[in-house]
Amino acid sequence: MSDWEDYAQRNVLNDRAYAAEPVQTMRVEAMARRSMGTVLDVGGGDGFFAKRISNVTMVDISPIRVARAQALGVSAIVGDATDLPFDDNSYDTVVLGEVLEHLDDPGKAFAEAFRVSRGRVVISLPLNGWEDPTHEWRISLDDLAEPVQMSNERTKGHQIVMTWQRGRCWPPGYWQSDESWQEQFGD
Repeated sequence: MSDWEDYAQRNVLNDRAYAAEPVQTMRVEAMARRSMGTVLDVGGGDGFFAKRISNVTMVDISPIRVARAQALGVSAIVGDATDLPFDDNSYDTVVLGEVLEHLDDPGKAFAEAFRVSRGRVVISLPLNGWEDPTHEWRISLDDLAEPVQMSNERTKGHQIVMTWQRGRCWPPGYWQSDESWQEQFGD
């Protein structure tokens, strides 16, 4: 389990921090397009996503991160993703952006998001063991498509297979010494 206050103190998650990672901006744009009505941003960090949309409340386990988000004008409170302080069906959309991979038991946060949502849960995850000392899970995704079936029936012929494997994604190059990931990432 990570010391979230120590991590928050050492790592500011703002526009400058994410400038070297264009995929973060793409992720935020995609999540914003899928967020409708009132939005709960769970594990919102310093407010990188929440400050870009309206009708949002952010919750994060770190008081330091909540204070940073509030300084940006975000409505934010301290709370735990696995025990959200909201009634059932409180928000139209619940967002879990880069949260689940940090948790020992991501299922609890997943269940809480569905409990609090009136109808939509938006999740983003780093794939392929993104190197981060706070990640508890490595996630891989196989995107399977059969073009002929898809052309015959637009709603069929496309599947994903998601694999979660417990294990920290640290230090850099960890996958080179982990037999279970060597095959996926090569030598």
